[in-house]
Amino acid sequence: MRGHLEIKENYHKGMRTVLNRLNISSNLTNIQTYNNLNEVARNDGLRLNTVNDINENFLIQNLTFLKQSKYFAEKGRDSNDEVKPLLFYYAQQTLFAFFVYSLFHYEVPSEHHGLSMIWKKNGNMLEEPNIMIKKSGFFNRILDAYCLLTDRKFKFLPFVKNNSTIVENNDKDTIMIQHK
Repeated sequence: MRGHLEIKENYHKGMRTVLNRLNISSNLTNIQTYNNLNEVARNDGLRLNTVNDINENFLIQNLTFLKQSKYFAEKGRDSNDEVKPLLFYYAQQTLFAFFVYSLFHYEVPSEHHGLSMIWKKNGNMLEEPNIMIKKSGFFNRILDAYCLLTDRKFKFLPFVKNNSTIVENNDKDTIMIQHK
């Protein structure tokens, strides 16, 4: 039990430092700009966590995500090939959840993972899939973290045009993704 308390105390101290450093006016302005640009696609109350958000529930939730990620990765490493991809997927998702919810607060809960594919059929052949990013899904939150923490010009910000979401990458390639 002592190890658990040490991890909890270290995480608490570390998050206080990180959140104090992130909660400066330029970052808050970037988040406001990001929310304004992204408002058409969705509005789920994104804001940067503050030290006031660090409470027992915050600590338990985020440390649980971290433990789950470690557990899924360990089980995935030791599993058969049929199960391995699924366990690694959940390890990745819970690790993302740890990072996203450690840094950001959302007023509206995520309803699902946020991605779906519809395959169009042309006779007996399957054409390219239509990938949809759902407005209330967790995938948007991963994009939030990426855009706000690494890509200050918001090059990967999904935006809506003609009921489709467009995501541009650094090479100016455009990926059309239907936004549902």
